[in-house]
Parts: sequence; C-alpha cells; structure tokens
Amino acid sequence: MEFLSDLIFFFLALGLIFWLVVFLTGVVGAWFLRRRIKKMQRHFEQQFGAQAGADNPYCTTRTGDGISVEDRRSSKEAQQKIFAPDEGEYVEFTEE
Repeated sequence: MEFLSDLIFFFLALGLIFWLVVFLTGVVGAWFLRRRIKKMQRHFEQQFGAQAGADNPYCTTRTGDGISVEDRRSSKEAQQKIFAPDEGEYVEFTEE
C-alpha cells in the first residue's frame, strides 16, 4: 500500500512540476514577445518618423503681399543652387 501512495505522490509532484514549467514558459515567452514588439515599435517609429517630413512633397511659403508660393522640388533639389552649370556664380566687372 505504501508503494501505491508513493507512486501517487510521484505523479502528483510530476504533474505540478509540469504545470509549473508550462506556466513559467508562458510568462517568459510573453515577456520576450512583449520585448520584441516594443523593439519593433521603436524601429518603426524611427524609420517612419524620419519620413514624416517627406509626406508633404511641396513646401508652401507666403510672401509679405499674401501671395502663396509652392515649391514642388524635392528637399535635395531645393538645397542646390538655382543657376545652370554653365553660368558663373560671380559676375566679373572692372572698376572705372
């Protein structure tokens, strides 16, 4: 009879250990999943946050007269000089 009670105790302990391992695996798995989701969220915020300014391709400026001027150039083109490559940047002149 003692053997039977020891066997029942063994299986109960084994079952308890099994469910404890399942519970801990779930908690650790949920923690890793949450951590991974937060990391992906930060990555997407950095990636799309940098592109937030690129959503509006046009830059609108108002003059003092109230006239609106819309610049349709890309930001890279807008930062470049406006004159053609064959034109000089400086005007040569002689003093009289």
